[in-house]
Amino acid sequence: MVVTKKMGERLKSASDAFNSLKLSYEAGLVDFTRLAQSQYELQQAEINNAGAQLILQRSLLEISVAKGDLNLFFNC
Repeated sequence: MVVTKKMGERLKSASDAFNSLKLSYEAGLVDFTRLAQSQYELQQAEINNAGAQLILQRSLLEISVAKGDLNLFFNC
């Protein structure tokens, strides 16, 4: 679960950075290229977060199947 927490922190960080740069762009302080780069980084963080969630779910399922008890998978 530590991995998903870290990924969530990275996603929030990328989201905060994008929102900050968006405000700076609207105020004319940064150019569109920098804003677009930040949006790309935010999208990559979202993709990485989804991938981490998928890996976690697959791992929980595999552990549950190996133990013969699916409650671990369904209760998380």
